[in-house]
Amino acid sequence: MSKEMGIITGKLPQIPIFKTLAVIGAAIFLIQMDPISKDAHYRVKCIEWSMTERAKASNHRKTMHLKSATRICNGLGGVR
Repeated sequence: MSKEMGIITGKLPQIPIFKTLAVIGAAIFLIQMDPISKDAHYRVKCIEWSMTERAKASNHRKTMHLKSATRICNGLGGVR
């Protein structure tokens, strides 16, 4: 019998490879999540600000709806 250790035989050398791939995958995931979380945080703050400012306005005829505030923060325009 051969004492070769490899992926095909299912011996121990594959464990460090999988650990390395898991660490690399986690790092890539975290790098991608940072801009997404920052964008989400900005949008939440923008929506809260838009709804607060609309409620303060003396000439508002209706309450600022979440959909309208989201459109403003997405750059799609104001209340219709």
